[in-house]
Amino acid sequence: MDEVRVWKVARTAEQIRANLFRTLTGKEPDLAGYWNFDDPTQPAKDATTNGHHGVLRGNAKVSPAPRPSESNLSERVKPAFVYGKVLDEASKPLLNVRIRVEQDGQQIAQVNTDAKTGQYSLVFNAADKPFDLEARSDNRDGELGAWKPGVKANPVHGQEINWVLKSAPSLSGAVRSLADTPMIGVVVQALRGEVKGSQFKLQSDGATDGTRALTSTNGVFKFSNLKPGSNQIRCQVPGGFVAYTNVVIVTADSENRSDGPVQPVHFQLAPFKKGNWQGFNYSHGLAHYDLRSWANISISNGWPSFT
Repeated sequence: MDEVRVWKVARTAEQIRANLFRTLTGKEPDLAGYWNFDDPTQPAKDATTNGHHGVLRGNAKVSPAPRPSESNLSERVKPAFVYGKVLDEASKPLLNVRIRVEQDGQQIAQVNTDAKTGQYSLVFNAADKPFDLEARSDNRDGELGAWKPGVKANPVHGQEINWVLKSAPSLSGAVRSLADTPMIGVVVQALRGEVKGSQFKLQSDGATDGTRALTSTNGVFKFSNLKPGSNQIRCQVPGGFVAYTNVVIVTADSENRSDGPVQPVHFQLAPFKKGNWQGFNYSHGLAHYDLRSWANISISNGWPSFT
């Protein structure tokens, strides 16, 4: 999304088309609000004189990009419309299920199912390439999840994709020291790739991609609802990574849902952490064990600081 424009009057198709690829001044007649996100100091500033300034919330970010022209818009923008309902195995609607869209290993859209009906809808730019859909829910009965990889957009009619979720397959394991004691707070990654001959080729360098987890106070880690395919499991250690010997393959059932169980993965490493470490889990209020981001911590005069 590049701009948001709000007008006091209905605009004709000709008026919309005439200004579609033009940057406005904010002084146009009947323009009630204009947010072009061009001010780096106040990205959500209203460029009109009406002062309807906004605030970016959540994970909203502004990234510079060239404005599309009329000639290349059709090549760059390929909208996809996906909708449907999420049910449990008893055919009851599942509420507040997270629906994610991934393309080339990166999340490009996300929505939760309706809190009453279990329905959802998504509109996003698929750029005329296949995408993967994930549905995942954490409830009192445990973790439910499924994947639908390789979906192709239908720009004319949209696509109805309904789900029946069952228990999400998980990959668990432990990281222990050479003295067989649990290693706490170790970052473990699951990176997708493919086997070529005797080599495993990663989809990316893994510096920022992939699924991450932290080991608990017992040295245990867990990945839930991994996408079907081949994965390399590795631990982050000072100066690099230690990879598990075998490639972990998550299979899919007849409906292309991840199927389990997956054999546990265990590491035994030389200790590399000093000091006292405290692990946190569900009892401390954590919503899950997945590691979405991390921070560097330094301690000065007994107080921690985060960067």
